[in-house]
Amino acid sequence: MCWVRGVHSGYIRLFIFIELLVGGAFPVANSQVIPAYNQQWTATDGLGRKLADSETCGQPREKKHIGMFYWTWHTDDLADFSPVMNITKIRKEQPGAMSDFHHPAWLNKPEGGVFWWDEPLFGYYRTTDEWVLRKHAEMLADASVDVVFFDCTNGSITWKSSYIKLLEVWSKARKDGVNTPGVAFVLPFANTPEATSTLNELYTELYKPGLYKDLWFYWNGKPLIMAYPEASATKKSSAAMKFTANSTFNNIAIQCGSIGENAELTLKLFKWKESYSESIQSKPIAEKQFSNIKADDVLNLSVENLSKGDYLWELSNPINTVGVWKWDNTIDSSGVFQSFYNGLCCTGSYCFSINYINSPLQSKFTENNCLRKAIQLNSTEVTQQRIAEIQEFFTFRPGQPDYVYGPTRNDHWGWLEIAPQHGFGAKPDGGFEQTTVGVAQNASVASDGHACAFNSELTYGRSYTHKNGQDTASMAYLKGLNFQEQWNNAIAINPDLIFVTGWNEWIGGRWLNWDVKPFAFVDTYSAEKSRDIEPVKSWGNKGDVYYIQLINNIRKFKGLKEPDSVSPPKTIRLKNLDDWRDVRPIYASYIGNTMHRNHPGQGKTLIYTNKTGRNDIVEAKVAQDKHYLYFYVKTADVLSAKTDENWMRLFIDIDRDKATGWEGYDYIINRLSPTESAVVEKNIQNSWKWKKSGIAQYSIEGNCLVIKVKRSDLNIEEYLNFEFKWSDNMQENGNVMDFYVNGDVAPGGRFNYIYKQK
Repeated sequence: MCWVRGVHSGYIRLFIFIELLVGGAFPVANSQVIPAYNQQWTATDGLGRKLADSETCGQPREKKHIGMFYWTWHTDDLADFSPVMNITKIRKEQPGAMSDFHHPAWLNKPEGGVFWWDEPLFGYYRTTDEWVLRKHAEMLADASVDVVFFDCTNGSITWKSSYIKLLEVWSKARKDGVNTPGVAFVLPFANTPEATSTLNELYTELYKPGLYKDLWFYWNGKPLIMAYPEASATKKSSAAMKFTANSTFNNIAIQCGSIGENAELTLKLFKWKESYSESIQSKPIAEKQFSNIKADDVLNLSVENLSKGDYLWELSNPINTVGVWKWDNTIDSSGVFQSFYNGLCCTGSYCFSINYINSPLQSKFTENNCLRKAIQLNSTEVTQQRIAEIQEFFTFRPGQPDYVYGPTRNDHWGWLEIAPQHGFGAKPDGGFEQTTVGVAQNASVASDGHACAFNSELTYGRSYTHKNGQDTASMAYLKGLNFQEQWNNAIAINPDLIFVTGWNEWIGGRWLNWDVKPFAFVDTYSAEKSRDIEPVKSWGNKGDVYYIQLINNIRKFKGLKEPDSVSPPKTIRLKNLDDWRDVRPIYASYIGNTMHRNHPGQGKTLIYTNKTGRNDIVEAKVAQDKHYLYFYVKTADVLSAKTDENWMRLFIDIDRDKATGWEGYDYIINRLSPTESAVVEKNIQNSWKWKKSGIAQYSIEGNCLVIKVKRSDLNIEEYLNFEFKWSDNMQENGNVMDFYVNGDVAPGGRFNYIYKQK
């Protein structure tokens, strides 16, 4: 079951220490892990846009924070719900599916469901996949994101299996020198019993025990949570329905469902008395407890033949995240059906059926063109004393769901708005605590800027701007026009924190009775109408354009340190590692990130494996004298055999111009396995084509590799200003996105180190 959304859908325990100064060929215990210094890295994206430097960004600004909306949904029942259904592929290969709710492309899945707008670079993953979570930790750290906000805005679902696994992986990553973001949660956009239940669960199971405390994100001295503080005591809830059977029956069935694990409900059947309360005080005719309830399960209660008349069924004692489906806004004027929630009458009719013994068909209550929605049954009792304890523990910033209104209370924070955005959390000095930046918005002129289905006409997709309207050029969605306009507005507001939506949403439901017929994709739909920053596989070498754009704007917002100065000229003796002790800068790379992958993805049969992690690169240096450049690289353990395929390649962008060379790289060393010498090759035709331009001497000493190459073989002038990158075990030659996926690279992804003389 996919719950109806409000406004959106919404290691090996081996500690290897590397020396702060290179003191030998092997790691030395009790030394310090060198933190990766991403502010002296650069990158140029697939559109030729180069990251801003310190001269452009200015010096670092204090107390500026970046928050990223992050989805932990890709797990548990949602991942098991169905095989992959990729909307983009279905639209292209089976266009008739877009006008037929029951088309085979949708695999007979009911309303809701799990639909991917396209495939992430790391596949249709689950957010319990340690390999993916470690990748995310590094990518968000490299972008200088300070906090991720987990989407828990629907019902009381916290996606615990995902967030606990993420905390475990990111805590380990921090020990490996990765400055991962902190974590916080976004709860429902109203003071609901489900929100209270979520507050209590998170406080009881995570915060009160102090689990992974080093990863909590603080605001005003307390852990931050985007939730409403006006919570009140809650009790377990129930759902019930009075119905009239018009002949003898022997079974009733109620359509229920759960997201998560170990969900339970008790179903009872009563003879109807004068009222609901009087009915449930009598002895049940039949009773059954249901456990391990899954998405869209039908709970059947069989009885001996019962005569026609008035009855009441009740669902009670909910455990974990569980609920019942209901046709909303239906009113049965005949009195045959009457719905109750927590003992009180409510509109709508629950989805149930009666099995009459004299009819070959079940008599089902039908939808009557009404919206089916999932009603969650609160499974937690929370006392007022516990509420007071929680209220004292957190800094609360309730979320404003709307895209237009801005803050309607002083403590409101936003998550997504149309341009121009508002400042949230006004401060005495005239500034603001927070504002939002979105990649795109599921809103339009027709909806007055409020939320609508993303597949509605003229929604504000990636190519839309408030200033210029829709860019209709081919593949305009790659430019990030909407994203950039929002960044410009946010930087002008200059708040303490910018909330970015978002990193990895990817999935959404397919819903009836929205503003699009025959069905609506409310939250994600296509390349244009989606809001993920995480790289997209089908976009090829442009798959990371939004990631690089994100980093560029974070740098402009937060400022940037100047790159470290380089050491004066020095001649290096190949086999003497002591010569490197005083060489600067030290280009660090994360230790501990060459783990292998073996984890299920979407559906019950898709398994992802990746065993390319091999040499764990942890450090690099460069030295130079009048005739030579010297490149040093160090790994966490002894280097593998130099005869291994794709072994320890060095990419060099000598002119720092992406227009020349393959992805800007003019030279490569070790594309061919080294023998007595290493082969230096020059790029030709700006593609994956290389021609020998020289040879280089090299030395392998345990976990260290040193290469000595003539300046003339790299066509280097006297002044040095170049970029470089190390890569081990690349799998897809000619695919720059491979740097994010396979083996190990230093620095990560599309980044390069900068070596620049003053």
